[in-house]
Amino acid sequence: MTKLSFISWTLLVLLSLSLVQAQTQKEEAKPELKFQRIFEGLLNSRVSTITQDHRGFIWAGTYSGLHRYDGQNFQVYTSSSLSNSINDNFIGALFEDSQNQLWVGTGSGVALYRNETDDFIRFDLQTENNLRGGENNLVNSILEDDQGKLWVSSIGSGLFYFDRTKQQFLPYKMGEFESVNSLVADKGGFFGLGQ
Repeated sequence: MTKLSFISWTLLVLLSLSLVQAQTQKEEAKPELKFQRIFEGLLNSRVSTITQDHRGFIWAGTYSGLHRYDGQNFQVYTSSSLSNSINDNFIGALFEDSQNQLWVGTGSGVALYRNETDDFIRFDLQTENNLRGGENNLVNSILEDDQGKLWVSSIGSGLFYFDRTKQQFLPYKMGEFESVNSLVADKGGFFGLGQ
């Protein structure tokens, strides 16, 4: 082995050891975060959507209901025969609008959470489309555009907007688009649909 290749090899080994030591120190400096109780309060471990509201609560939508986490305990909301419960136990979307209202997209329409009474107002999506049987009112996206209009998408029913005067969701006619899987909007007013 020549002197030059020996020096190169030695430098390479030293550099590798330095990088390993630096990486180890970097990993040791990170705090270890554990959510030890997160699964204790969930009815179902299949989380489909999650958001944090303006009060700091973490809301998790699962296939078996809506869960509100305050940092220590869960409050679970499920569908029942009561008209002020959520529409359905499948939660496909969560969105807090500019008025700090939490909207919940379910397998059977939309629910609006009322903080004052800790319950919900139910909204159905009325449409002429009957595309996929049980998926007609399954809401998978909720957003608010830059004018403050609330929009929801449904796999089986299409696109809807919330008429605040009538207090109902109305279908938005899009021609041949009858199924909308996702929505996206930017601050410039661009509105995109995923099919």
